[in-house]
Amino acid sequence: MYMLYYSERREDIQRDNPQLSMPDVAKICSDEYQKLSEESKQLFKDRCDNMRKEYEEKLESFYRTYPEMRPVKTDKSSKSNYKQMTKQIRPTTTHHHVVNKSNSTMVRTCEPERPVILLPGAPQKPGKPFDLFFQNLMEELVDQTAERGVQLERARQEWREMKVKKKAKWIRKAMQEFQSYEARVAEFKLQHPEFNPPSVKSFLTQEEQKILDKHMGRPEKPPSSAYSLFSKEMLNNEAIKQYPSKERMSHISDAWKKVSDADKEVYQAQEI
Repeated sequence: MYMLYYSERREDIQRDNPQLSMPDVAKICSDEYQKLSEESKQLFKDRCDNMRKEYEEKLESFYRTYPEMRPVKTDKSSKSNYKQMTKQIRPTTTHHHVVNKSNSTMVRTCEPERPVILLPGAPQKPGKPFDLFFQNLMEELVDQTAERGVQLERARQEWREMKVKKKAKWIRKAMQEFQSYEARVAEFKLQHPEFNPPSVKSFLTQEEQKILDKHMGRPEKPPSSAYSLFSKEMLNNEAIKQYPSKERMSHISDAWKKVSDADKEVYQAQEI
């Protein structure tokens, strides 16, 4: 409820008081909100309930249109068992390539009761979005004598400066190839029951996932915690743009640690 009131009042307060920090603006909104009548608060509650319902409906519609974008639910017990297994089993040498390695955030977990086993002819994991982009550049390169390291650095620079819309196409292409790879892995396992591929971490980075979500039109979820609200506010602040993209969340984390408990409670009160 309060988040809706805050989002509608914030800009007015910041415009009238440009010297105020975000926590100060939040405190003013909090004071104003507490003075509202119960009837006025109920109106905001009703609107929030409708917004949450609308978000859930839009999200389900989005998944029906793009089922491949629906998050993959992993078996937490499998991950826990797998981690426990890797602590107990030591690497062994066989005629297969055996790997024992713990993973955290999984898209697909290996079978926890036995070690990872790779077989000849198994599907090869596709490249990341930048890998596909660079491969395409090299294939279209007229001067094949150019040093690969130089071309790689140029490609990285072009990737950093690439417009989001163009980058999203490479991210989606990489994701589609990864999903095709996962389907081939499943088929290969049916043909070779002994095949136990390694667990797969999240294929895209958080930044790439955000770009893909925006490009595909995934509905934006309202902030679900005080910290996520603080992060969203900070990312929309011009001051944070002085830092490189990869460093911004680190600076936001440091800033959050400096926020007093009282101010954190203000943010917690703003959650929808």
